[in-house]
Amino acid sequence: APLILSDGSKIYLNKGASVNVYPFKNKKRTVTLYGEAFFEIAPDIERPFTVESGGTITEVVGTEFNIAPTTGGIRIFVQKGKVIFKSADQLKEAVALTAGEAAVYNDKKMHLIPNPSPNINAWHTKQLNFTKNMTLAEILQDASAYFDQPISFENNSLKYCSLASALA
Repeated sequence: APLILSDGSKIYLNKGASVNVYPFKNKKRTVTLYGEAFFEIAPDIERPFTVESGGTITEVVGTEFNIAPTTGGIRIFVQKGKVIFKSADQLKEAVALTAGEAAVYNDKKMHLIPNPSPNINAWHTKQLNFTKNMTLAEILQDASAYFDQPISFENNSLKYCSLASALA
């Protein structure tokens, strides 16, 4: 079940995640995220919504997005709408993202993720989707993350085989 905030926004916390919610006043809506969460932000042009997480700041007006700490840094994926994703340090690395786009912040640099996995929100949607041309390595990586269990190959030469047709 989501955490429903006073403005109607919803936060779905993944296992082990937590969030600090600060009073929504002075034209500000701010939370600090620890771990992974999916956000459905109620639109409010007068009061932008800010998520602080792992040295990053995400600013939105009304949208849906996922933020997760990963071994490669803090990752964001935008499901719906538009967000500004930036570093909290003095360099202020920043990127504007729209629906279907993803980025990761690490080593004080912002990197766009050209083809984010279709399973980036699988923990939230409770669905795994495997698309045509995904490699078996990508499929096992997504399945391992979804089930929170390491899955490995007996035969490493299979890693780069890809699907001939989509599975749903």
